[in-house]
Amino acid sequence: MLISIYRVIKFAFQNFWRNIWLSLVTVAILTLTFLTISFLVFFNVVAKQSISVIEEKIDISVYFKHDMPREEITQTQFKLLSLPWTKNIKYISREQALENFKIKHFDNNKLIDILKELDDNPLGATLVITAKDMDGYNNIIDVFGSEELKGKIQNTETDFNNYRRAIDRVSFITAKVKQIGVAASIILALIAILIVFYTIKIAIYTHKDEIAIMKLVGAGNSFVKLPFLIESILYAILACILSVIILYPLIKIVNPHIEFFVGADFNLIEYFRGNILIIMGWQLLGAIALNLISSTAALG
Repeated sequence: MLISIYRVIKFAFQNFWRNIWLSLVTVAILTLTFLTISFLVFFNVVAKQSISVIEEKIDISVYFKHDMPREEITQTQFKLLSLPWTKNIKYISREQALENFKIKHFDNNKLIDILKELDDNPLGATLVITAKDMDGYNNIIDVFGSEELKGKIQNTETDFNNYRRAIDRVSFITAKVKQIGVAASIILALIAILIVFYTIKIAIYTHKDEIAIMKLVGAGNSFVKLPFLIESILYAILACILSVIILYPLIKIVNPHIEFFVGADFNLIEYFRGNILIIMGWQLLGAIALNLISSTAALG
């Protein structure tokens, strides 16, 4: 039994080396397929992280009239917190709002002098509201359009629309890259299937005399076919290993730029290390399955 297994594996490697150039082309195409799919996975992760970072920067600042009692503002705060769209509300007192205003406009002496001449703080308290998701901001803005709240506030301020446009751009680019990447992956996979098919066909033709002798001495079909099937699996394994060898240094190069873009909390290298078995494992299984189907078709 062990001798038979050894011979089958030996024949598989012999087939690989005897058609080395075809084998290398097959491995190269499969490697490109692995790299394309991996690029799609990592691009999708980075895009999601980018959208998450943008969403974290969005808030709505609600400026109340300066004579609005704290109790009424607190009631409004609790009412907003009870809404299903509200994630968090930060209260900024009149005094803190004035200090923030002075810090923001410290270089505007004229404005600071006007504030000093006033007998009372002209600024009201502020509520800074963050929603659970993008759609929640529209709902919260609608709430402040009600007659009940209109009389309490001076105005609302948000960068929601600017950030919304940024998120839409990221989502649009992500969708387009996905479409191109999926199309490229399918094309490369089909090319790989055809190359594996014809590589096995050529290998069978090259070894037709040996196969005939093996059958004459009583070798079964499984013993004859197994080396070619193992050869097709070998293509997938080598392509997977090669793609990891190429991917890792590439990720190390782009990681600092990605950290700058999406924030230091995200590390693509750590993500790669933590998910390499899942990402490459599924790709390897898919490649092996496609290669086996192609090889089986070639073997008839």
